[in-house]
Amino acid sequence: MYGLALILPVLVFGGLLLYDYWVVMPDAAANAAVNTATESSHQLDDFVLRTEKVLTALAHARAIEDLQVAEASSYLRHVIPQFDEYDNLTLTSPGGMIVASALPEVTGTSVGDRPHVQEAFSSGQTSVSGVLVSRGTGRRTVVVAYPIVLRDGIIVGLLGATVGLDRLPLSLSNLELKPGYRVTVFDRQGELVFQAAPGGEMVDFAQCSLCHALPSPAGPLPNSTWQGNGQFHAISATGLGWNVVVTAPSIDVLGAQQRAAWMILGLVLVCLVSSLALGDWAGRRLISPILRLAESARRFGAGEPVSPLAATSRDEVGALTQAFNVMVTEIGEGRRRQESQQARLHTLWELDLAISSTLSLPGVLDIVAEEVLRHGSVNGVAVYLLDDAGVLAPVMSRGAARPLVTGRGERRLEDLAHEALLAGEPIMRELDARPLSSDLTSTGETISLFLVALVSRGRSLGVILFCANGPMSFAEDEREFLYGVGLQASTAVENARLYSSEQSRVADLEMASEKLKGQRDDLQRAQEGIMETLNLALQAKDPYTRGHAERVGLLSRRIAARLGLPREAQDSLARAARLHDIGKINIPEYLLNKEGALTPPERTQFELHPERSADLLRHLPDLDQVLPTIRAHHERYDGKGYPDGLAGDEIPLGARIIAAADAYDALTTDRPYRSGLSHEQAIEVLKTHAGTQWDPAVVRVLLESFTEESELGEDRLVSLGSG
Repeated sequence: MYGLALILPVLVFGGLLLYDYWVVMPDAAANAAVNTATESSHQLDDFVLRTEKVLTALAHARAIEDLQVAEASSYLRHVIPQFDEYDNLTLTSPGGMIVASALPEVTGTSVGDRPHVQEAFSSGQTSVSGVLVSRGTGRRTVVVAYPIVLRDGIIVGLLGATVGLDRLPLSLSNLELKPGYRVTVFDRQGELVFQAAPGGEMVDFAQCSLCHALPSPAGPLPNSTWQGNGQFHAISATGLGWNVVVTAPSIDVLGAQQRAAWMILGLVLVCLVSSLALGDWAGRRLISPILRLAESARRFGAGEPVSPLAATSRDEVGALTQAFNVMVTEIGEGRRRQESQQARLHTLWELDLAISSTLSLPGVLDIVAEEVLRHGSVNGVAVYLLDDAGVLAPVMSRGAARPLVTGRGERRLEDLAHEALLAGEPIMRELDARPLSSDLTSTGETISLFLVALVSRGRSLGVILFCANGPMSFAEDEREFLYGVGLQASTAVENARLYSSEQSRVADLEMASEKLKGQRDDLQRAQEGIMETLNLALQAKDPYTRGHAERVGLLSRRIAARLGLPREAQDSLARAARLHDIGKINIPEYLLNKEGALTPPERTQFELHPERSADLLRHLPDLDQVLPTIRAHHERYDGKGYPDGLAGDEIPLGARIIAAADAYDALTTDRPYRSGLSHEQAIEVLKTHAGTQWDPAVVRVLLESFTEESELGEDRLVSLGSG
């Protein structure tokens, strides 16, 4: 009865199996190939996406973002051991030159002509190269290029991750390829990237017999299938523009149909002689462990926590269980390491952003301590800095480091800080906490210290100290993380000190500027007093010129303003007008007040006053720019004036303006030798001699001012000077 119970299900199963192999399997094989191609393209895209996330995190480091070549190279060399899948990490400038690299021999290489570099700079998006061949090793690689974009949209460089083609099949390790299946990947130029088979082995192009029968797919192709040359093919395009081709031998489908018939016959014969005991034993011996293994594999694939399974037998199921346990353990450790690395990179990124928000040295140190104490096993941070005298002193301590710095461990910590500073590289030490501080004995008898020298631009700044409970508490990956914190702290401390120094220098300059301004104001007031004294002395000798200089100054400023001269030029012209006749102080008083005509010798002496005015004022500061104007205020537009006989535009504009204003005021005021003219008469004289004695453009502006501003008539102008 039990035998029949075993035979009947097997017969039904055999019939279904024959139907599956003859009818369903060909379509299933096609669907399996298409699904495998699609899944392969997705996993390749996921690999590039993970690489892009890593490069995004690295791009936020200060040394990378600012293209600091030395710091960037050091930074890349320190972080690349964390990523087993990358052969190299590079930093490329906007000019297409590799300026920093984890491999020093690559630095200085020009890559600006490579299509993936040009595409990344032009599009601002991640780009993947075609197949490249290393010059040094001959290895075939691809490069993932990530543009470093600032907040204002400017691309300051590229971060590149170099991946060997022998690493890419590992990204397809989750695929369950059937025997005889091949996954072939072509880049956008149609060149073979790699070919993977069950077990993840690589197949060279020369050995790729299946590749020679395929059309060369250049550029992304639509998903499709075809059958030929005894093989079945399916194509799927990746997001990179690559093409994934899955190949399966067609003979497997036909062979399976033949094997199915013999399999059914064999199963029937076996079932006829099988017994209930064999079926029961096989069910409990084989099916139960396999079901447990399948369920654990499903949960593990879904990301759920899975405990190792007990291997109860030494047969194939037991070996498979042991292999599954090893896989779960190794992949779990890899996941934890990757999560830890990502968390530390994120911490470094957050620390860089926080440090960038302040230039205050205490603020920078507080941010560093706060960020470090939030992660890992570190429970104390202290910073020692060199002062201007070269003395190393503690400036900050937080957490468990505070009682060490302020207690009996102060001298011991200072010695260790000097040791780390002299070594120029990180050091790790263990200390017995009991004799150092009673506050620490509750957390353990031994503490571990990790010290990193703070160095910026080749100059030692100090030391940062991290402490944790227990002996040798800092693992290798945590030491690398803390060393990165030390690098960022070095840059932040240097920037804060530079900012403080610059603030002090600006304050000193502002104080000096205020002092110079006060001295200049004092000098200006003294000069104004001297000029006022000279004018009063001249007016005492020549009462007819009382107020003349002030009126000429007002008219000159009005003309200059209407000509569009700047305010500084107007002020300078008004000052020249007030001083233009100061040279008359050397002319005898009887000559200044003579009622009759001057003799030729007297006129010669009188005509020397413009030169004497310039010579007299030459010794006063800040008057150099008005001396040419004062000297030339009696030059004529036709060149017949004095003292130098200048004509037209050779005469300074200021002198031409003063000449017209001086003439108007002289014509309308009383002199010893004549009475003053009326406003209308003076205007006629100016019109008559415009172009000969005076600049016609200046005269026109002066007359227009009289017309437009009728309130400044003759009486008003005279009263302005005499009032």
